[in-house]
Amino acid sequence: GVVQKNLSINGNTLRVGGVSYSTGIGTHAASTITYNLAGQYTAFTALVGIDSEEDNKGTGSVISQVIGDGKVLFTTGTMTNGQTQSASVDLIGVQTLQLVATNGIANSIDYDHADWANAMITVGSSLPTAPSSLTAKLTTTVALNWTASVNATGYTVQRSSDGTNYTTLVAGLSATSYTDASVLAL
Repeated sequence: GVVQKNLSINGNTLRVGGVSYSTGIGTHAASTITYNLAGQYTAFTALVGIDSEEDNKGTGSVISQVIGDGKVLFTTGTMTNGQTQSASVDLIGVQTLQLVATNGIANSIDYDHADWANAMITVGSSLPTAPSSLTAKLTTTVALNWTASVNATGYTVQRSSDGTNYTTLVAGLSATSYTDASVLAL
């Protein structure tokens, strides 16, 4: 089947441990779902288990893993119908996240409907806010001024004459202004 957003692999409401969930991911073992996080997120959480729609059909067997940059950050071990585990994984600095569901019993794919209920990737308060009150004054120079944000670690001012190629002019936490005297009058 196809990976489903907010539905089971069969297109029904996600149900893990007999409880229904309106959000999450429904998939089938074996599957790998990959996200490019670019180091911008802080945590992944989900309730992991076999979808309860399989309870009266047969016994599923799934191993679910959360992998960050090729390193296993969480694994359930082999789970069968009715078993659940809560995943809470630190993602600080992780570039690529993979949610992997594999068969708990080799060569058996029957009833292996793996769910990631209430799956959530979060951004913590560690990302800086943008500087505020940016002003630009044009005379024979270009003068930029701004108010620093509380949690910034530095600023970069770049210049381009073509909108494609940029030259870095200044970078640093203490900078709240920059004057460019090398511009040409139009």
